[in-house]
Amino acid sequence: MSNIATQIFFLLSLCSGISPLITQENRNQSLKQGPCTLPNFLITEIQNYQPIADEIMNAAISGAWKGRTFEGVTTFVDKYVNRLSGTPELEESIDYMMEKMVASGLDNVRGEDVQVPRWIRGEEKASLVEPVIKSISILGVGPSVGTPIAGISSEVIVVRSFDELEEKKDEIEGKIVVYNQGWLSSYEETSQYRGNGPTRASAYGAVAALI
Repeated sequence: MSNIATQIFFLLSLCSGISPLITQENRNQSLKQGPCTLPNFLITEIQNYQPIADEIMNAAISGAWKGRTFEGVTTFVDKYVNRLSGTPELEESIDYMMEKMVASGLDNVRGEDVQVPRWIRGEEKASLVEPVIKSISILGVGPSVGTPIAGISSEVIVVRSFDELEEKKDEIEGKIVVYNQGWLSSYEETSQYRGNGPTRASAYGAVAALI
């Protein structure tokens, strides 16, 4: 399998949500109206690789590679757990994947130097100070911003959704917002609190956010 075929397959996946169940008509429509904003001439060029992409999908789902992709991902994430940008762990994981690509017969496998941000985890701790004093275990979500050296001490306000955050927006100024949303219908829906929660809380004057 050539390297260019693999790249085109990924482009098709990103731009059209490629799947054996998607019709050509639906795929063309999603390329034009979905999140993909490629120019028409490039969309046409990518679509010419559809047979190659279908071959890759069929091999991964029901052909010679059936089950191997999942096993490969499992091995990868077990071996390289933390892969934050700019860390030695990420560099080692990239080298590992490149070696696997070469071993699988891919053409033109190479790495390129790029500038990336690096987030370094510091000391993390939190304490409940009223009505009792109690240490709380926390884990900073990268790339969380650091607190002042003296830390942050403030009253806490708990919300269970962004709707409740909106309802209580006049009570949030100067407080620490705690999101207690629980597990929602999917990872994507639940993780929006981790990704967008702090920003939305700070818009109403929160000094920190916990999820």
